[in-house]
Order: sequence, then structure tokens, then C-alpha cells
Amino acid sequence: MHTDHRRRLLELLRTERACALVFASPTRVRNNDCDHRYRPDSDFWYLTGFAEQDACLVLLPGSTAEEDKTVLFLRERDPLMETWNGRRLGIERAPEALGVDEAHDVSDLWSELPEILSDWVRIVYRTGLDNDTDRKLLDVVA
Repeated sequence: MHTDHRRRLLELLRTERACALVFASPTRVRNNDCDHRYRPDSDFWYLTGFAEQDACLVLLPGSTAEEDKTVLFLRERDPLMETWNGRRLGIERAPEALGVDEAHDVSDLWSELPEILSDWVRIVYRTGLDNDTDRKLLDVVA
């Protein structure tokens, strides 16, 4: 289902000659030492079915559907943190489990994005959800 959602969005992006970035929701602090229960961004969930924080989906349409590329940036597995916060999918298992072409460590996102976006004139991205992410993306494309 989520693969089909991505395919349909990639078709639209191809006609517009644009790529897209979709971020998972940031965590929200409820009080000083406790976060709200995590809920992924609706668009991110619709396209991935992935409910972990600190993730970004990059959709890169090719000239044909066979050349489309989907890249997911997500957190690596960490047994210590998984003890406290639950299991993570991890980079190695993400492509098969979610049907994306590639998976990378989210800590490399901002260093890899300039190269990934270098050939794109149009970038689809929803602003206003997280000021920090908006500023970082502006720095990448400026």
C-alpha cells in the first residue's frame, strides 16, 4: 500500500520535474523529562508506514518509473536505547521491510542532501512544521 502511494506521488513529481522531501514529526516534550507519545507526520506515515522518529524520505523521480529512487534516512539500531525506547527497524532492514531503494543513517542527512539535491531545480517540501529543519534545508539549497 505505501509503495503504491510513493509510486503515485513519484508520477506527479515526474510531470512537475521535482523531487520531494518528507520528514517524520519531531518529538515533542510534554514536561522537562518526559516526551509526548510519538506520532509520525501523517504524510510521512502515508508514504512509508514507518513510525519511528528522526527520519526523512527523499523521493527522486527518474525519467521513467524504473529509474525512480526512494531514499530513507533513519536511525541506526542501538541495543541500549532499544531497551528503554523499544526496537528500531535499522538501516540494514529498512529497504526490504519498507520497499525503499536505499536506507542511510539520519546523522548523514545534512551532509548528503547537498549532493542529492544538486541537480534539482524544484523541491517539494512542507514548511512550517519544524523551524530547525526549515533553516537547515534553506542552508542546503541556498
